[in-house]
Amino acid sequence: MCNDTLIYRQTVVIVAVGIDEASLLPPKEGVMQVLPNPANMQLTINSTKPLSGTFVLYDVLGKEVARQALNTPSFGGGKEEATVATKHLPSGIYVYQIINPQNQILQVGKVGIVH
Repeated sequence: MCNDTLIYRQTVVIVAVGIDEASLLPPKEGVMQVLPNPANMQLTINSTKPLSGTFVLYDVLGKEVARQALNTPSFGGGKEEATVATKHLPSGIYVYQIINPQNQILQVGKVGIVH
């Protein structure tokens, strides 16, 4: 009969990589819509205000996979829209940022791409 006890302790340190957690703030309500979700060939960004700035798309590791300028003239109270091609991207989950011309993040969200 054995009465010996063996205790083994191990410290595990988890380090985040990829997308910065601070960049995943919830989007401001009613700013812009990124549709459809999931997307296939392209995404459409809709806004009730003139679009100005940049749309940036990242894979789940935080690598930038698409960037497009958003510049639409104001048509006076109508719906503004821009498109971003996604047909070249593999199926998966992506994170997007919409950044204004002053380099401030206006909106962050997730979108799926399915082919």
